[in-house]
Amino acid sequence: MTDHGEPPSIPTEFELYNSYVEDPKWQRKFSIIWASLVAGAVLYSLPHLIKALWQGKAFVGFWGLREEWNIDEADGAGTTTANRERRNATRGSSLWNKLQGLFLVFRSMFLWTLPGLRLNLGQFIIIVVYLVVVLLCLTTGAQLASNSNRAGFLALAQLPPLYLFATKNSVLAFLLGPGHSYHTLNPLHRLVGFNLILLAFIHGSLWISNHLTYNLPILSQQKEGSGVAALACLGILAVSSVQFIREGSIFKLFGRLVRLLGAGPLVTRVGWVCDTLSGLAYEWFWVTHLLVSTAFFITLCYHTSFAPPWIFPPLAFLGADLFMRMARMRMKDAGVWAVGKEMSVIRIPDTTSGWAAGQHVRLRVFFGGGRVLESHPLTIMNAPRDTSCLSLPGNEDLGWGTEGPGILLGARVSGDWTKALFEYVLNEREHIAQIQAEDAVDAEAEAGADVEKEKPFSSSGPQAKVTLAQPNTLAFSTSNEIAPALRSWGLPIPTLVSIDGPYGGSAIDLSEYETVLLIAGGSGATFTIGMLDELVGRCVRGRKAGEVTKRIEFVWCIRGFGCISWFTPILRSIALAAASTHSSSNPLHLHISIYVTCLCSPESAPDIPNMDVTVASRPYVGQILRGILSTSPSSNKVSPDMLPIPKDGLAKETKKDATSCASTPAAANSETNSIVETPRPTPTPMSNRTSASSSSDDLDKGKNDVEVDLEWGPHIVLPCKLPHIPLGGGVGVCASGPESLTRETSNAVARLGVMGGGNGLGLGGLGKVGVHTEVFRI
Repeated sequence: MTDHGEPPSIPTEFELYNSYVEDPKWQRKFSIIWASLVAGAVLYSLPHLIKALWQGKAFVGFWGLREEWNIDEADGAGTTTANRERRNATRGSSLWNKLQGLFLVFRSMFLWTLPGLRLNLGQFIIIVVYLVVVLLCLTTGAQLASNSNRAGFLALAQLPPLYLFATKNSVLAFLLGPGHSYHTLNPLHRLVGFNLILLAFIHGSLWISNHLTYNLPILSQQKEGSGVAALACLGILAVSSVQFIREGSIFKLFGRLVRLLGAGPLVTRVGWVCDTLSGLAYEWFWVTHLLVSTAFFITLCYHTSFAPPWIFPPLAFLGADLFMRMARMRMKDAGVWAVGKEMSVIRIPDTTSGWAAGQHVRLRVFFGGGRVLESHPLTIMNAPRDTSCLSLPGNEDLGWGTEGPGILLGARVSGDWTKALFEYVLNEREHIAQIQAEDAVDAEAEAGADVEKEKPFSSSGPQAKVTLAQPNTLAFSTSNEIAPALRSWGLPIPTLVSIDGPYGGSAIDLSEYETVLLIAGGSGATFTIGMLDELVGRCVRGRKAGEVTKRIEFVWCIRGFGCISWFTPILRSIALAAASTHSSSNPLHLHISIYVTCLCSPESAPDIPNMDVTVASRPYVGQILRGILSTSPSSNKVSPDMLPIPKDGLAKETKKDATSCASTPAAANSETNSIVETPRPTPTPMSNRTSASSSSDDLDKGKNDVEVDLEWGPHIVLPCKLPHIPLGGGVGVCASGPESLTRETSNAVARLGVMGGGNGLGLGGLGKVGVHTEVFRI
C-alpha cells in the first residue's frame, strides 16, 4: 500500500471554533486559579491555626455547646512557665521586634477602609483580583458575539466557591483558624453570586439575541426551555438578595405608605401584614434561597450535560453544613429579663462550656406564635465557666454561685422580633403580678370565712384565735427570691429556646498584648463585655497560660444613663475581680469609660469601681489610642466637648442642664439594628460653654481652632487613667458596634501600625498591634 504521508493540517485561522472543547479548558483554568488563591489564604493563616491548635482553641464549639460539671483547676498549669518564657524570650529580642514591626507595617496597610465602601483595602484587592481573573477567562480567545457558551461554562464554575463561602459551617472557616466564620466569608459569597448571575445573563442574553437575529424560535427544544427556566431562577435569587428586600425595608416602607392613606380595618390589616412580612423577611429570604436553588439545580441539569460535575461539590458543602447544624442544635430552658426600656437579657443556665469569648449563636425563642420560625444572631456576653469572672467566689449576690450563669445574651429593641420579645416579657410580668394579687385576695377571703365559722353564737363568749392562710406560691420566682445584684433587672420569665452555634469569635488573643482597648457602641457591648470577662478571668486565676495583659481600657458609647443598667451587674463583678489583683505581684488595671450623648436620667448612673461617665459625642478612636499610648501624663489634654460627670451629686448638678434625647448628637434608630450618627460638633472654647459639672481648670481653655485628622480626629489626647508602662508589649484593639465605629477603629489601628501612633516610635517600638472588629449585618 502506498504511503501518502500525514494529512494536511488546517491553518489556525481557518479552524472552526469548538466551544465544547475550548471553553471547558478555561473553566478548569479558572477553577485552578481560585483554588490556588484559597490555598494561599490557608497557608497564610497556617501559623495562626497551628498556634490555636497548640493552645487548644482551634475548634472550640465544633460540636456545639456542652455541659461539664467537673472543672480541673490545674488544667494548663503545666504549660504556664513554658508559655511565659516563650513570650518573654520573643518579646526581648530586638531582631524579633524589628521583623515583627516590618510585618506589622505590611499588614496594617491592608486594614485601611476606603471612603464610601464597606471594605478595607485587603478585601478590595481580593475583589478586584477575582473580577480580573473572571474577565480574562471570559474574553481570552472567546467568540462571545457568535457563541456565548464561554460565559455559561464559567457560570458553572462559580458554583463550588459560591457554596464554599456561603455555608455557616464552611470547611474554609475552620482551616483559617479562630475568628473566621460565615460572616467573614459572606462578602466573598456575595461577590461570587454576583459573578454567577452576571455570567448567566451574558450567556442567556447573547443566546437570545442570536436567535432573534436569525429568526430562530427561542423555546423550540428542551435545552432552550430549561435554560430560560434556570435563568428565571437566578433572577428570583438576585431580586430576593437585594439588601432592602432581604432586610425587610421594602415591607416597612409599603406599610407606612398604606397607613398614610387613612385609617380603617383594611388599612390596619394591611399594615399588620407588612409588619409581619418585615419581621420574617430574612427567614423568607433563606427559604427562597433553599427552594429556588434546588429548582435551579434541576433545570440546570436538564439544560446541559456538563452541569452535574459542578453541582456535586455544592451539594457536599450544603450537606455537611446541615449535618453540623443538626449536631450543634440545642434545646434549652431559659429565663428572659426586660431590663430598662429596650433591652432583653436572656440567660441559658444549663451550659458551661463549648464556646469562646466573642462568639455568637443563632437563637430561636418559642413565644408569640409565628415568632418561633425566626432565629437571630446574638453574641454571648460572658466567658465559659472556667474562665469567667461571674463564677468566681464572692459573686453570691448574683445568685449564680460557682457554676456561673451559663450563657448570657442581650437583645436590644431594634426591630420587630426584639420588640415583640421585650413586650412578651413585660406582659408576662403583669400577668404574674395579677395572679399573685388574685391569690392574695382569695387567701384573705378564705381567712375571713374561717374567722366567721369559728365565731361563737354569743357575742359575749370567748373569741377564737385566727391564723391567716399564706398566699399560694407560683412556679416563678418572686421579687423576694431574686438575687440582690439582679433586682434592678426584675423578674425573669421562663421560656424555651433553641441554640445553633457557636460561630465567629475574635481573630486575636488579647492576652498576648500588655495594653488592650475594648470599644463598643450601644448593644455592641455584648461582644466586648464577653472579651473583657474572659481576659480578666484568666488573669485573676493566676495567668496560667502566660497572659501578659497589664492594662485594659473599656470604652462604651451609649445614648443615656439608663443604658448602663443593661449590664451593670456584669460590669461590676468584672471590675471587682480586676481590682482584687492590685495587691498581687502582677496586677491587672482596668478602667471603664462610658460616653453618654444625652443627660436624661443621670441619677440612674450606677456605682462601678474605676468607672468614669462623660457626657459627650462619641470620641475619635485615635484620640483614645493616643491617650493610652502617651508616654508623658502631663501632655494629656481634654477636649472641650468632653464633660466629665462627678460621682458626687450627679443628678443634682446636671439635671438642670439635661437635654432631651431628641437633641442629642447621636440617636438610635428603632427600626434598624444600627446607630444613626450626626457629625461630631467642632470643639469650642470653654468661654462659650456652661456646665456645673466641670471646671475650667480641667479643660483646654484656649483651643479655638483644633486641627482635625481624618482617621485620628482632632489633635487632642483624651486623658488616660491607667498607669503608664513602658511600651513594647503590644497593643490589642477590639471594636463592636455600628459600622462607622468599626471602620474608624480599623483606620486608626492601620495608622498606628504604619506610623507608630504619632509617638515617634520606630518599627517594633509598640510591639505587635492586633485589631478585631465586629459588626453584624443581615
